[in-house]
Amino acid sequence: MARSVNISLSENATKDLEEISKQLNIDKTEVLRRGLEIMKIYSDASRTEDKKPQLLLRKGDTAQQLVVV
Repeated sequence: MARSVNISLSENATKDLEEISKQLNIDKTEVLRRGLEIMKIYSDASRTEDKKPQLLLRKGDTAQQLVVV
């Protein structure tokens, strides 16, 4: 069952959302859904770890740490 949510974004956040949407070739709603999925993984890890979790973004042989503050 789909639900609708209204959000208010700053001008910069709106531009970021539009840019990400274009780069990934997905609509803005899907960008927000995927962002929520990432935050859910981080939230789950935060509850089960003694230390702050680290998320790694991997592209080929290169990994970059994603820090959530």
